[in-house]
Amino acid sequence: MNLEGRVRTENGKTLPHVAWVRLETSEGMNVASQPTGPDGDFHFDSVRKIPYRLVVTAKGFQTVQKDVDLSQRAGTAFVDIYM
Repeated sequence: MNLEGRVRTENGKTLPHVAWVRLETSEGMNVASQPTGPDGDFHFDSVRKIPYRLVVTAKGFQTVQKDVDLSQRAGTAFVDIYM
């Protein structure tokens, strides 16, 4: 199972290289974290099929949390995050 997405502003512009995306279990345990790529994208590969929380931070923006349940999905899940 893979989880991919893109971090954008409320106006739809991507946030390349400036946001950090943290993947946590629904209980708050850190699984992985990474900065956004050149297109504001992020990729978490080979994650377990369980509920997660994405926590996204970027200077000048409020922290955003988004719950993502991968327990019933297959392949790759894609999530857009708006800050």
